[in-house]
Amino acid sequence: MCLAMALYGTEKVTPELALKLGVSYFSFINLPITGAAYYKHLSNGDHVGDHDLIEVTLEVLIEKIAAGSASSFRLYNEADGFSPWRASYGYNTESFASFFHIDAQSSGEQSSLDSYIDFFKEVVRRSSESSIYGAAYRSVSVGKGFNYAAGENFVSLYPFENSGAFRKEVSGRYNGQERYKGELLRMVYEVNLLNFHHLRLDVGGMTLDKWISEDPNNGVLEKLSETIFIWLVHSENLSLINEKLGRLGLLLSWKATAKKASARKLP
Repeated sequence: MCLAMALYGTEKVTPELALKLGVSYFSFINLPITGAAYYKHLSNGDHVGDHDLIEVTLEVLIEKIAAGSASSFRLYNEADGFSPWRASYGYNTESFASFFHIDAQSSGEQSSLDSYIDFFKEVVRRSSESSIYGAAYRSVSVGKGFNYAAGENFVSLYPFENSGAFRKEVSGRYNGQERYKGELLRMVYEVNLLNFHHLRLDVGGMTLDKWISEDPNNGVLEKLSETIFIWLVHSENLSLINEKLGRLGLLLSWKATAKKASARKLP
């Protein structure tokens, strides 16, 4: 089991700030950065936009970002017994990933969901982005946590989740509407980073923030800035909350689970 997170609506997060946040992320999960890499377009690639990951030292990456010769990048911690890495942090732009987002994953006992909560608070403290949206979640592997953040390879976290719905919503080559930035939630997770627009969603005649405050089982909402809030939900309540909000049409990736047909009794 590993932990992972995704941040969306990060268009105004500069590569310089993203790199500083990445260094902070590894501090929060108590692991050193053992490698770094940046994305570069290939002049002789198989198709337009084809690119590769160029491995460099952290010091060289810092220099390239400062010089403007690198933007999208990845930091990671490699260790024996962990594949493809023990922990990773990536800053992704439209040029290389088709849409702006930040992803991170970690495996092992060094990190916890509290580490991700602290990291989200650091993001809000250091960024002026008012429409950011994100989540921290558990995944069966680092690779699946990475793919889930990008909406790749039809990875889902729940049996009641449409694994392909999110990918159709992102910008870039899919020209999606990006409604997860405020009009809908992707799903509900143990840790949810919401902006002001999400809190205005209509949940059976009341706003989402009001609905959360009505019942302790709906989780706890904490204000991080004038426009950004963090919503924490106990894992045992996730199914019911997703069911409730999904049936109201508020979740981008929710799907109704098929009911098992009852066995016919023989006469």
